[in-house]
Amino acid sequence: MNPREPMLISATLLVFSILSGCCDCEDTPNDSTAIVVNETGQEESDTDTDSDTDTDADTDTDTDADQSLVGGWVRTLKIDKEVYGLSWAAEADGTCTLRSSLGGKVVSSHPCEYTAQDGDFTMDDPTCATDAGQYTYKVASGMATFVLVQDDCASRAMAMEGTWDRI
Repeated sequence: MNPREPMLISATLLVFSILSGCCDCEDTPNDSTAIVVNETGQEESDTDTDSDTDTDADTDTDTDADQSLVGGWVRTLKIDKEVYGLSWAAEADGTCTLRSSLGGKVVSSHPCEYTAQDGDFTMDDPTCATDAGQYTYKVASGMATFVLVQDDCASRAMAMEGTWDRI
């Protein structure tokens, strides 16, 4: 056995645990009533049956969400001298996909969900048994920078915190 092989396997498993997973992701409607604040600062009841927190009944897009993160993002993550490529594709409806690669080959890919508004960002994904991670973010000059606020999922925090480049 190559002396580097256990380290490579360990690093691969770590990245796989960061960005892999499977779940029965099903868009289930939210039948509860939420209180949301409209553009004028007044509270409204969100009684529609979609899964967002806006007051339109015909879409799952939160119309108040920051759309500056929509699109593709990449960054690298170095673990035990191995450099992994991470990519994150964010959709306008709050769904996303995380991928990791090593040597140009995709190691893992799985769905996730995010919210982004007024510099606050949360991410939830099936690989972490904890609550969604909380971050602050800033988008400028084709880069998004995430700063950890609270995330009990160490692997997600390691993957997300830092600067991502728009692709």
